[in-house]
Amino acid sequence: MAGGEAVTGGTAPAARVAVTPTVADPVAGGSGGGEDGRGGWGDSMAVPVTKGADPVAGAAPALPGPTWDGADLADRPRLWPARELSRHSGWVTSFVTEQVTTPTGQEVRRDWLRHPGAVAVVALDDRERVAVVRQYRHPAAFELLEIPAGLLDVAEEDPLTAARRELAEEAQLQAADWRTLVDWFTSPGSSQEAIRVYLARRLSPTLRPDGFELTGEEAAMTVGWVRLDEAVAAVLDGRLQSPTLVVGLLALTALKTTSRLEDCREADAPWPARRRQTAPDRRWRPEVVGEEL
Repeated sequence: MAGGEAVTGGTAPAARVAVTPTVADPVAGGSGGGEDGRGGWGDSMAVPVTKGADPVAGAAPALPGPTWDGADLADRPRLWPARELSRHSGWVTSFVTEQVTTPTGQEVRRDWLRHPGAVAVVALDDRERVAVVRQYRHPAAFELLEIPAGLLDVAEEDPLTAARRELAEEAQLQAADWRTLVDWFTSPGSSQEAIRVYLARRLSPTLRPDGFELTGEEAAMTVGWVRLDEAVAAVLDGRLQSPTLVVGLLALTALKTTSRLEDCREADAPWPARRRQTAPDRRWRPEVVGEEL
């Protein structure tokens, strides 16, 4: 069978058990060398399989893999050994090619983007409306309805400070109540970009920061409001596709639906992805455009 699958014989339907080779953890104790996993590969790569008797008529078959919950229901920082082969730096991102050593000893090449990270804001008013901007996105060739957002490209700027600034710059709004709504990676297979989405409430108008000028795509940007329920329906209909808007509004709706809105994390809640992103060996830095190793 393909993929190393073993099948037991018999007249009854056979229960299938995935056979996965166990890879020993090269790091003593299996800890991956510390909290951030530097210096090793982390835990064993073996995947436990739920074993059960052949299913009887009407019973669901046993499915492979454990059920993760509690402390196991979390992403874990981990960094496999790698050697940088080349880098091409642009205005915002750097395109990197690295040779990565897997836990099996195999060496593979991976292309990925160094990125400064970003913040976004779901600004919710007392009428259940969300502040949005309509902005042109050149790679997508679309004008997207988005929530206010911006890069974390100001040296040493705190993410919450950046979120306050972006809300004022793009929507001319300020908020008295700030919470962490959701954290996520935009495309972890090819980019280190991590985004924190904040929930901002008790809104009031404000002026743009002194010296700030709308340039580029932002100069053609328009600002408005959408009803939360109508925007979520538009997301599910495929009419709204901005990733920060999609993630932010669905997270907000989930919290409201489960009556957990007031349980949102504090605005300064720990952000492990950001801590990993700003580690010395992973930190985005604006190198000279076109730099090659």
